[in-house]
Amino acid sequence: FACCLIDTDRAGKPYFGHLSRVAQNVDEQYKAIAFLHDLLEDKPDWSADDLRDIGFSEFTIEGIEAVTKNPGEKYYDFIVRCSQTPQAIPVKMADLQDNSNLLRLPTVPSDEDIARTKKYWTSYNYLEDVKFMRSPAGTRFEDWMIKQPHDRQYWANINDYTGRKLKN
Repeated sequence: FACCLIDTDRAGKPYFGHLSRVAQNVDEQYKAIAFLHDLLEDKPDWSADDLRDIGFSEFTIEGIEAVTKNPGEKYYDFIVRCSQTPQAIPVKMADLQDNSNLLRLPTVPSDEDIARTKKYWTSYNYLEDVKFMRSPAGTRFEDWMIKQPHDRQYWANINDYTGRKLKN
């Protein structure tokens, strides 16, 4: 369904491949969310009400809405909001994992690709901590980051996010 609305991914490959890989990495109860996780963000003419009209459950719609970054929303605010919807967490983690695979890119990864991947893995670690109850859902991202071992910290993104230099 979603693959008919979005043709290719960032790497120029058929979009259905990304959706399938995300869906393969989640439990059965999250499959619909996984297949539709980019729909509302990438196709703004679609809404949660459209999904309701088609007959999707509130569980699925809430999950899709939670993994949808809203216009103007800061990236880490989005990740924190996502963490507050349990069915969104495994889908977003699978999405981040797939999007972090630099081998899918047609060229040598650029510095921008590497920085984006670091941001995605930092977000993955945050969601993993929420999923396994090492951090409460909704914890401010920078508060979570401060408590992380050095190898899990990526302050460049946090500094960009907050607009101020918090740490080197």
